[in-house]
Amino acid sequence: MHKHSPLVCSSENPKVRSTHKVLYSRSVTEEAFPSTTFLGGVAFLILCSGLLALLRVVSNISFFEPLHLITSGSEEQSFLSLWKFIHGQPVYTDPHKIPFTSSYLNWLFYGFYGVFIKATLAWTALSDAWIPTVGRLITLLFSVTGIFVARRILRELFLNPSQKTKLLFDLVSFYLFFGPLPAFWPLTTRPDMAAMVFELLAFYFFIKEFERHPNWAALTAAFFSFIAWSFKQTNITIFLGLVVFCLLRKRRAAGLMGFTMVTLCFLALWLGGSGYRESTLFSLPVPGFSPVLGLENFFYYLAECAFAVPGYAAMGVVFFSKALRDKIRNNQAYQLCFILALVASMVGGITSLKIGASENYFIPAGIFVTFFFFCVIAVLPRNGAIWQLLHVSFYFSWVVNVLLVFAILFGIKGHVSKRYEHEEALALVKCSKSLSRPVFSQTAYLNLPWMLGGEAFIPGYTYWVENGREKVYEQGGIEGLIRQGYFGSLLLEKRRINEIVGESGIEKQFRSYVESSTSGCPSTHTVFIKAMVN
Repeated sequence: MHKHSPLVCSSENPKVRSTHKVLYSRSVTEEAFPSTTFLGGVAFLILCSGLLALLRVVSNISFFEPLHLITSGSEEQSFLSLWKFIHGQPVYTDPHKIPFTSSYLNWLFYGFYGVFIKATLAWTALSDAWIPTVGRLITLLFSVTGIFVARRILRELFLNPSQKTKLLFDLVSFYLFFGPLPAFWPLTTRPDMAAMVFELLAFYFFIKEFERHPNWAALTAAFFSFIAWSFKQTNITIFLGLVVFCLLRKRRAAGLMGFTMVTLCFLALWLGGSGYRESTLFSLPVPGFSPVLGLENFFYYLAECAFAVPGYAAMGVVFFSKALRDKIRNNQAYQLCFILALVASMVGGITSLKIGASENYFIPAGIFVTFFFFCVIAVLPRNGAIWQLLHVSFYFSWVVNVLLVFAILFGIKGHVSKRYEHEEALALVKCSKSLSRPVFSQTAYLNLPWMLGGEAFIPGYTYWVENGREKVYEQGGIEGLIRQGYFGSLLLEKRRINEIVGESGIEKQFRSYVESSTSGCPSTHTVFIKAMVN
């Protein structure tokens, strides 16, 4: 007897039918998916991607020493906020007051990571310098969990997969969380992967229960969507897609889901207080949009996800093939995958235009476009024109993806290891031991409490956007503090020094300091010591 799935049921066995209204589709057998050659190609791709992921993990996480490096944008802000949580200090503070730090991410990230990091440090008697390492290990565990959730979703979407198809799904699930597109995100102390896992759980429980219990499915999906939002407030893509689907199928479920989500979010914002609301909702100004950057991010996304090009080809074919469109429409799970792939791609495309964005904004799109690719493969007749088109597009993407992985492995493009940042940080800490305190370093990681000591001047990217434009910063911000001789010494990067001194020039800005040529710091940095007489 065939396994029963609430949204999908096999038409090959008429005895297996739910008493509920179920839309039928073809069961997935070994013949429904591509040949052994396809499986071998996917296996080789995942082998290469797995090697890259393994090298990144062992190169950027150490159990023998705390590594001082950054694996994602603004990661040092997460470290500081978690340090505040661990030491009982307010996490959400005014970013316009000294030392101009911000906590942009949502409450559950700081709470969940903070509790586990604090417990780990207490249990192991490790110093605060291990906060980044423990945080990365938590993210790594979430990413591994994501593999199992994606694997379960694929097995829920399709009926009676063969052993070969199950192996294919296992490989693809690993690729979605540890392939070239996620890159360093599975081992960075940020909430992105945790939020993605809870979004996928919302999707999984929704497709599992929707046909039999639509209201319960809507409530469950809203709950997991709220958890995802509570890690990172921008992770509402899957929730939006589910609401769109419910509007097409069960409007009452859509209303229930929307009401539940809004109520939970409103309750969290109300209980969090004014500082929390200000930080999470209003402290993220958009620094501008760039169509060129958006196209560049989309291009990298297509190159880094081997299933993106064939997935979009499958989505395009749906618009031109009535037979295929009817098959997708007649299967609620497949139709939902199409909607989520479309919504996630639109959200990723719009947000990737923002200055400072990267291709990681397309990670949700990559996951659901991949899901939909297999949905189309499952219902296509073999050896047709569409079948050939999808095969050709996949093998083209496969070649590009494999070449990209090898380019990273051999140091032609991208990074396998960020250890060079660790070595530089150690050199800068060593040379700064004799510098007058407090020290301000333009390398933000060095301003963390366990590095140079003193106040942690780690302003977010919004500081550089707002300063001198929209907001007024205490004492004129970092530039004003330098003019007043607030710091005992300055450790600045030569290539970025104008970011600190502005356009007014070094002589005017540094009248309270004298340049030191005997600090012993790396040649990439310049040291200024506060003058005894101004």
